[in-house]
Amino acid sequence: MLKEKSLIILIIIVIGAIMVGLFIWFTSVSDDFLESNNKSLELETEQAAPPVSVDTKKMTDKYLVEIKAVMAQYQDFIDNQNVEKIAELKNSLLSLTVPKTYRDGHAQLVILLERIDQGLSSEQAKASFEKILAENSWLNEL
Repeated sequence: MLKEKSLIILIIIVIGAIMVGLFIWFTSVSDDFLESNNKSLELETEQAAPPVSVDTKKMTDKYLVEIKAVMAQYQDFIDNQNVEKIAELKNSLLSLTVPKTYRDGHAQLVILLERIDQGLSSEQAKASFEKILAENSWLNEL
């Protein structure tokens, strides 16, 4: 019986030693892994492309010229409600690069087309268009 107790104690000690060894090995491996990942992140950061400089004045001027042409089509569409032109008009609006200053009004124009496509009445469409023009005075200045 004493022999069996000593054997059990010995097995517990050996298992404990193995667990301690595995714990020490795991922490050293995970530290090495984290360190190598940090180094690769530093290399990626160093090799990243420089930020792109955007000429906002040029982009704004280009947008105002392009939106002026689209707004003439939009006004014609609102007046005549030619449903076949919705996709073309929506694509024209979505193809433009919109400066931050004009994004809200531009989005409202696209959303109105979507609502018309989903069945908004002609009167409601005209009222919504007039509201967009009133809220975005820059559209009247085109």
